[in-house]
Amino acid sequence: MKLSEIKKNAHKNVKTHYATYLVLCLAAVLMGSEFSSTLSLLKQDNAKSVSGLLMHSSFVKSMTFLLPEDVFGTTNGVFAHVVNGITSGSFVKTLFLGLSTIVHSKDIAGICFVVMGLCISVFYRVYIVNVLPVINRRLFLEGRVYAKLPLDRLVYLMRIRKQMHVAFVKLVKSIILTIMNFTVVGGVYFYYVYFLVDYILAENPTISLKDALSLSRNMMKGHKFECFKWQFSMAGWYILDVCTFGISAIFYSNMYRMAVMSEFYTLRRKEFQSAILNDTYLFEKPSSALMRNTYSDVIAALNAKNPIENAYTGVKKFLCDNFGIIFHLSSKEKQYERYTYNKMEAETMITEVYLLCYPVRLSPIEEEYKKSNLRVLHPNRNYTVTSILVCFFFMCFVGWIWEVSLSMISYGCFVNRGVLHGPWIPIYGFGCVLILLLLKRFRMRPKVEFSMAVLLCGCIEYFTGFFLELTHNGQKWWDYTGYFLNLHGRICAESLLVFGIGGMAFVYVIAPLIDNWVKEHLNKKLSAACLVLLLLFGADVVYSHFEPNVGEGVTQ
Repeated sequence: MKLSEIKKNAHKNVKTHYATYLVLCLAAVLMGSEFSSTLSLLKQDNAKSVSGLLMHSSFVKSMTFLLPEDVFGTTNGVFAHVVNGITSGSFVKTLFLGLSTIVHSKDIAGICFVVMGLCISVFYRVYIVNVLPVINRRLFLEGRVYAKLPLDRLVYLMRIRKQMHVAFVKLVKSIILTIMNFTVVGGVYFYYVYFLVDYILAENPTISLKDALSLSRNMMKGHKFECFKWQFSMAGWYILDVCTFGISAIFYSNMYRMAVMSEFYTLRRKEFQSAILNDTYLFEKPSSALMRNTYSDVIAALNAKNPIENAYTGVKKFLCDNFGIIFHLSSKEKQYERYTYNKMEAETMITEVYLLCYPVRLSPIEEEYKKSNLRVLHPNRNYTVTSILVCFFFMCFVGWIWEVSLSMISYGCFVNRGVLHGPWIPIYGFGCVLILLLLKRFRMRPKVEFSMAVLLCGCIEYFTGFFLELTHNGQKWWDYTGYFLNLHGRICAESLLVFGIGGMAFVYVIAPLIDNWVKEHLNKKLSAACLVLLLLFGADVVYSHFEPNVGEGVTQ
């Protein structure tokens, strides 16, 4: 195959996976594992002119005048303490003083700091920075053949428990090259001798140190100058990188060079044909018959019929389909839970079934997959009205306990938090239940679920605060003024992050556990208890409308 055709294949590879490769190569630059010349080009004075303009105080002021006053509060909250601690250096100082107090010596504390810093640096360099090039090459090789690169492929070395082994092989290779660099000519020669070690580890991470070095040496025998010519043929891109102060390297040429050299390894592997390099389907797609046989259980789960597809009509169907609400637990509902769990697990492998990404089950090295969700916690389920009520009151009580505990820490005494007088804060219960019901369609997309939960909680908290202030003569039950990224003191980034994380914990852990418990104990007594709680809660709401819970530590 001509070099021009190979480069076209490399360009096609980059075009298909541009966003993924951009992130991988940028991470390699920032972490210092590869493409060090890119970082040095970016550090040139001319390259700093753009960033200098963006960071100029007048520019910052002109971009922030539209934001509400004190939106970047730095006086209250965890975020403010983090920002202030980082900018002032007080975190390091506090840590140093704490360590010196423990060891009763500032000199020993200083030595401990140096040792800890050295250990962290060595671990980071050997275990992360050295291993990243192998991971990148693996993804570039997979990208040659398959249209998608799932993010979980970044941890494939951990799944086969070989990251430490790969780090060791890379460390020995680095030591050899470092020693050879003192001889100048020897450094260049051995650079090409062991050029394919990273690619070999990418294909077979279980290979021994001796075999990896020996295999690279044999595969490069008679092809070192050819490898140099391939690299030299891309000299134009290096010139462009210099002219653009590394910008072109970040946005294209780094990943393009990696894709071209991945083609070089592919050709050398095909010609050499070693039994150690046996990951066949890293370089070609398997047959449809083999895929049907290997993924037969997944295909069956994907094609299974929904047992409650036509079980509900009218309002019941609307509530079930859109919010996951049902009125009673039937045998078909139990079948539906098994169906949704099996389908959920199958959908995680749907890209493999359709050969859109590397078929992990056909890998010569077995990867350990931890179940994304335990069967008892699978989130894509329907909830009975009783389960929803139990979830609501449970989270109201948890919210009350949370805020009372924080108040005890702050004031040193018991403070009955919340607008209501009972042991419940309804904004927590309503928030969690609304996340559970309104965001049902996003449950199988955790990232979207989290984003929507943050947005929903922000709306609930902001408009609840606005309504309470409007109906109680401006009285506030919470005030985030001075908190980092707050809006009119009603919401802030810190509270929304907590609510988002809490909402995810509720949807994926707490609510399924509560639902399981309700199903085991569902009887007339539990339904009666929910009714009693609902009446007491309603009475508290009516009473608190006229006589709200106020006082020190409750209202602002």
